Amino acid sequence: MLLVVEPTAPPAGGAALDQVLIAAGAFAAIYVPLGIFLLRERDGKPTVIGRLADRVSALDGLPRWAGLPGYLALLSLIACAFGVYWDVPIHMQNGRDEGPLANPSHFPIMFGIFGFLAAGVISAGLAKAPLPRRTVKLAPTWRVPMGTMVLLGAGLIAAAGFPPTTCGTVCSVRTSPSGARPT
Repeated sequence: MLLVVEPTAPPAGGAALDQVLIAAGAFAAIYVPLGIFLLRERDGKPTVIGRLADRVSALDGLPRWAGLPGYLALLSLIACAFGVYWDVPIHMQNGRDEGPLANPSHFPIMFGIFGFLAAGVISAGLAKAPLPRRTVKLAPTWRVPMGTMVLLGAGLIAAAGFPPTTCGTVCSVRTSPSGARPT
């Protein structure tokens, strides 16, 4: 089997340091305050997010762990969809990017993914009795609804997959002249 790499395709490279620092800074700016919220909420201390979740719950009737995180997850998915619909034509026209934040369409995708994961973290932090029947035990005194675990899992997978899919790590491969697939 013959593996042929396109000579015109740019080499798969990593992200430039400035792009890594921007993404890391955005991540820290979002998740350090969320970590503080999580610790305070689990200790039973009032938080701004908790008060906002209570107001949303009073308006829509959903439990505090479902309403606010659900709306945040929806807005995050809309941001991701916007970014993807913007990103695809750019790649069709220009080819591979030079890094995860090499074009402006990646920013709504990144913030959408961060927001989706944040929705799961917020839902886990707000999860207090009464809870639905199906819960997962995270700690001896901490149970979270199964939907929260779905948000957390999907958010973690998306956050873990964002940099590799946009850093150009997939090289351009074609089959050998005999038509056999490379191994």
